[in-house]
Amino acid sequence: MIKTRISSHIMRQVIAWTAIFCIAGIPKHTGAAEEVPISDEDITMAVTTELSTDQAVSSHLVEVTTDKGIVTLSGSVDNLLARERAVKLTRSIKGVRGIINNLTVNPVSRSDNEIANDVISALLFDPSADSYEIDVIVENRNVTLSGKVESLAERRFAEKAAMGVKGVRSIENNCVVIPAEKRADQDIKADIERNLEFDPYVYEEMVDVEVDDGTVVLSGTVGSLSEKAFAFNDAMVPGATNVDNKLKVKLWADDPLRRDGKIVVKPEHELIESIRHSLRADERISDFDIKVAVDNSTAILTGIVDNLSAKTRAEQDARNVVGVYRVINRLRVRPEKLLDDAEIAENIQYILKWDPVVERHEITATVRNGKAYLRGKVDSKYERDRAEKTASRIPGVIEVSNHIKIRRTQWDYANDKILESAIEREFRFNWFVDEEDLEVEVTDGVAVIAGEIELKRELAAIVDNAFDA
Repeated sequence: MIKTRISSHIMRQVIAWTAIFCIAGIPKHTGAAEEVPISDEDITMAVTTELSTDQAVSSHLVEVTTDKGIVTLSGSVDNLLARERAVKLTRSIKGVRGIINNLTVNPVSRSDNEIANDVISALLFDPSADSYEIDVIVENRNVTLSGKVESLAERRFAEKAAMGVKGVRSIENNCVVIPAEKRADQDIKADIERNLEFDPYVYEEMVDVEVDDGTVVLSGTVGSLSEKAFAFNDAMVPGATNVDNKLKVKLWADDPLRRDGKIVVKPEHELIESIRHSLRADERISDFDIKVAVDNSTAILTGIVDNLSAKTRAEQDARNVVGVYRVINRLRVRPEKLLDDAEIAENIQYILKWDPVVERHEITATVRNGKAYLRGKVDSKYERDRAEKTASRIPGVIEVSNHIKIRRTQWDYANDKILESAIEREFRFNWFVDEEDLEVEVTDGVAVIAGEIELKRELAAIVDNAFDA
């Protein structure tokens, strides 16, 4: 049972909540059932609402249309991260079968030389960049990446790093994947199938995996575009050189995909092995000697990593393993090379100045003994979190203490019944939330949400949806 109180005058802060996660067995898949379509009008409204309330997407110039479940996004945003975020939010809406992304990017004006220099710096700052051999060409603010990387994950990391530079209009990623060590197709397939098994958001019994000379083909049926994306990420294992995602989205597949079917109690030794596999499969942390212990479904991580991003990523990987309800992260960050505090602070200020999300804000960074202190004011929690995440990527940063403040926002108050209906509507269309298990009651602007959940990610989605309403 979960009860979450949400005060409408405090931005995205939970006043009080307690959660006891219920345990359920694995449901039997009964096969295909008749699809119950959601109307195109409802999908359009849900996507439009999601984009307009999200802090990361400046959606005032975004248009949404839907035809037979296929959503077309058109218009413009001001950076590539917002464009990617718009797609991610759209595919989280129930009933969306496909997305046609016609969004253009109108970034701030910068010279090609400035952009090229900052993209190169972004690649150098990336903790996963040791093996990058990437050339960067910028023409009319359009970035082309070429060269060799050792994995699909590295190829994606390089693209993400370039997306985090202000002024970039588009990215053409021509990097070629050449694994450092060729792996047998059956080993690649086994890793992918284990990833799918451990992923609480993928019903692995409905996904088929084939591998031919490093090329992965995913086929079968999923219940949403979000699940299709999770499966794609699970397939980017060492040795894979390409992923052909042929999974089909069918609404009838959503019902047996309720995540309660995968939230089960596992013996400690099985959980430990599952977490270890997840850590080994993540190339950003696979080289570190991370020790795993489990106590009553709580994962305890100990050991040493050489960058703060690796510590954070290890915690996320462990948290996403089926059967893990809590993670205690005791990993220590010990950089291979100790950098001067002033140099670290200068690098943080530099990267914040060309980040497309936070560059317009005055954020200062000071560093003491490897610990970075961030101060300043931003407009949203998303920007505050983005600044912290960006700073944590800088070599030499051991810890980040985020003192950035969010400017107060003037709220328009609605009556309790309108708020209840708005929250319930948000729950209805979010793929991560099972609205049938939730009850909503609003009294004097305070929302009480009661029901049963089984994943912390669902709790986060519930809270975010309630504030979006």
